[in-house]
Amino acid sequence: MFVEYNNRDNFLFLALILLNQLLKYLIQNKEKTISRQELYEKVWGEFDGDIMFSKTVDVYIGYLRKKIHPDIIQTIKGVGYKINE
Repeated sequence: MFVEYNNRDNFLFLALILLNQLLKYLIQNKEKTISRQELYEKVWGEFDGDIMFSKTVDVYIGYLRKKIHPDIIQTIKGVGYKINE
């Protein structure tokens, strides 16, 4: 997806799409813990092992927690994330 990053509206629109895809994937897999790598690959595309990309998932999980109740998304230390029921 091509986005002009100098255009704030386009950037915000892309961020909302990514948040929606992230939450949707977590909900579809609510019975299991999902690794950062899996989340990155399903939402952003191919994961190349760079730690920066791993932190991207952490940042977007933080955004989701601010939008919904913070206890809904559980961090499984050293593994990834899962949805609490």
